[in-house]
Amino acid sequence: MDGPVLCPIRFCTGHACPGCGLSRSVVAAVRGDFDLSWQMHPLTGVFAVELLLMTIALRVFGRERVLQHAQLLASLNAVMLTATWAIRWRLGLLEPVVA
Repeated sequence: MDGPVLCPIRFCTGHACPGCGLSRSVVAAVRGDFDLSWQMHPLTGVFAVELLLMTIALRVFGRERVLQHAQLLASLNAVMLTATWAIRWRLGLLEPVVA
């Protein structure tokens, strides 16, 4: 990929971080290129559904009630990102995505 490396983890280590590819994946999904979006980062669809559900929950239950569960949700997202990153790394799927 041309241009500067914006990911601080990749800049410092030369390796992709668990979130590398998410921004490009969202752009591809918005353009309707879902195959490319999946290749860039397979969790984009999960996070899009999560965002939709959180928006609905905020309207239905209110901010205070939703914030009670925010730490659990953040922890689950961290686990999903790390597990997906490890699987992609092990399968050799990271370098073509971020390079």
